Amino acid sequence: MPYSVQTVIMFREEEGRINVTFRSKGLIDVALVAKHFGGGGHKQASGCKMEVPLKEAQEKVVSYVLEKINAALEKKKKAVKKAAAENTVEKNSSDKKTEEIPSK
Repeated sequence: MPYSVQTVIMFREEEGRINVTFRSKGLIDVALVAKHFGGGGHKQASGCKMEVPLKEAQEKVVSYVLEKINAALEKKKKAVKKAAAENTVEKNSSDKKTEEIPSK
C-alpha cells in the first residue's frame, strides 16, 4: 500500500509561546486535537498556542497525534476486515442460490 501524508503539524515559536498549526486530509479530526491543547478550528484545519518550551510542545503534540492516527488506522483496518467478511458471506449465499435445479 502506498503511503501518503494524512496529517501535518507545524510548530512556530513566537513571543515566548509556541503556535501549533494542524492540517489533515480527514484521517483524524484535528479540531479535536487542537481542543485537547486548548485551541480550536475545523476538522481539517486547526491550531493552538502552548506556553511551554518547543521541545516539550513537540513531544506532547506528536505523541497525542500518533495515538489518534494509530486508533484511526486500527478502526479502519477493522472496518475493512468486517466488510471483507460480509462480502464473503454474501458471495457464498449467492453461490448457493445460483445452483442448477435438476431438470425433470
